[in-house]
Amino acid sequence: MRAWEYIYNDHIDEGVDAIVKQLPNERLDLGILRGQIVEYRPFSSPMRQRQALRLAVDADWKVTIDILEKTRRSDVLCAVGLITR
Repeated sequence: MRAWEYIYNDHIDEGVDAIVKQLPNERLDLGILRGQIVEYRPFSSPMRQRQALRLAVDADWKVTIDILEKTRRSDVLCAVGLITR
């Protein structure tokens, strides 16, 4: 968790560089990776940190659904049964 606290303390680009360095054989898009880190920030909020790691709380699902709707990923929402076509 300390690494994510550091990244979210205005070091996102450094975090992207570290991830790319750890995965040298992957063809990662830096813009997409940076965007994912920014979008996932709500999951490391103070409220979230009081919960057990990997415990899905209602607020997490709300944020996830909002992100998927914003990025028009209705295929994912359908796959997990949150909406129907």
